Amino acid sequence: MQHTFPDAMVDCAGLDPDDYLSPDPEDRLIIGAAHRSPADTIVTRNLTDFPDSILMRYGLRTQTPDSLMTNLLATEPTAVMTALNGIMRALKNAPLTMSEILANLAAAGAPGFAVKAAAMIG
Repeated sequence: MQHTFPDAMVDCAGLDPDDYLSPDPEDRLIIGAAHRSPADTIVTRNLTDFPDSILMRYGLRTQTPDSLMTNLLATEPTAVMTALNGIMRALKNAPLTMSEILANLAAAGAPGFAVKAAAMIG
């Protein structure tokens, strides 16, 4: 990750998780790292442990992966469809059709995205 997405790295040295609130104490470091970063959104399906009422204190919000991907599809349809086609072409050892890739994404928690992407394909 450091090599591929260096800008996504956050230095958590000296970060005290106890300075942050969360229903799950194990998630406090995630909130602290997001707060320390330039991010304004935590992408998660675990909305229970990251309530907006708490995250707002730190200038953060949550978004589900399905919502993020659906929004990206709406704002950058060509880039998203190019990425999906790249995934399909890259799967050489266990090839999948686009329908299978979208079904896997739906099963993994992005059903809205899968439906909208399938509609774009036709």
